[in-house]
Amino acid sequence: MSLQLARTLLLSEALDRRALARALRSYVHGEASLVSAIVGVGAEPARVEVASAAWDGPAVVRVLAKDDLMAALPDGMASRLFAIPIRRDPQTGAVDVAVVDPEDAHVLNEIGFALQCQVRAVRAPFAAISEVLQRGRRPAQAPPRPKQAAEQTPPGTLSGLGPQRSTHTPAWGTSAVTDEEPVSQRYEPIPLTVRRSTQPGFAPIEEPIYTLERPRRTSEVPVPLVTARPSPTPKAKSQAPIPPFADPAPVLLAMRSSKTRDDVMRELLVGVRAVAARVGLLVVKRDAFVGWSCTPELCALETWAQVQVSTSYPSALATASAEGTYLGSVHSSEAHDPLLRAVGRSSRDVAITPVKIGARPTLLVYADDLGDPAMSTRQMEELARAAGEALARIVRDKR
Repeated sequence: MSLQLARTLLLSEALDRRALARALRSYVHGEASLVSAIVGVGAEPARVEVASAAWDGPAVVRVLAKDDLMAALPDGMASRLFAIPIRRDPQTGAVDVAVVDPEDAHVLNEIGFALQCQVRAVRAPFAAISEVLQRGRRPAQAPPRPKQAAEQTPPGTLSGLGPQRSTHTPAWGTSAVTDEEPVSQRYEPIPLTVRRSTQPGFAPIEEPIYTLERPRRTSEVPVPLVTARPSPTPKAKSQAPIPPFADPAPVLLAMRSSKTRDDVMRELLVGVRAVAARVGLLVVKRDAFVGWSCTPELCALETWAQVQVSTSYPSALATASAEGTYLGSVHSSEAHDPLLRAVGRSSRDVAITPVKIGARPTLLVYADDLGDPAMSTRQMEELARAAGEALARIVRDKR
């Protein structure tokens, strides 16, 4: 959701601050998409659509999901993002995505990562997208089958082995369809007994072929009939700092008096480390984002220095460099794999903030294990602005 849309909803009194905070909390915890979370806390869908009406790009009234693109998305992504891919350009390969808020760059980036292609926002009504998502959750109904089919099955065929269960492959958004029919032809169980007659003229006596005897053992120690399961691997404990965070004023003051670029970057690491446990800095170059320095909790410095993320592919780093702070997960992809191999693990909330000299990004701050996503990113942006001003001053002084 764009900042402008949130500001418009607040100023129009369509949503108060507490309701917006509840919607953001629900979205961060993965309980609902941001748009549906806002509607769930009391905002009218029509007010949300009016707030995004300033969009001058493409728009549709009716939404028709493209099945192959929906099937390519991870499970639940369309519902979580409240977005539907509706068309692929046959010439460029770009995908049109129907969304309520077309200025929400996070939604487009997530779908672009999943489909590995360029995406374009198309504004659509809330009700149209909701109808498609609800239709995708509705189970399909199996067509009725004639009952006489089982009765006409000749004995000795497959139906004589008991009721058969068949599963049909469903279309996108439907659950598996199963049908069971009673079968009239069933074989009677064969008893494992032998019929013997002790004397002529008497009824035969049925005796079991096998008899169960208790095994003889030298000791009566009971043997537990359980399978030992290996204990799960303990998860790494998060070292995320706990709010309230340390005051960034001393770090900001030190940046203003720094004489070299390395001094600024060292102070930037110290400041961001107060709001996130695992921090790294990357230098923005023409063809790649290159690892420069990091905290020991993130990875070894030698490993981080070998990180190179190409700028030719869509990535979270490219998004942060072009549009500002990125907050979200870093999915495995051709662009992200060098970064993920170095850090080993990443949480659901990874923050990436650019440091700019003027309008040009020169550094990226990668932060994981955030103490609080909202408070941490806000303080990271403040530190990044101060670092950009300090670097710009150092460049001017050298001329």
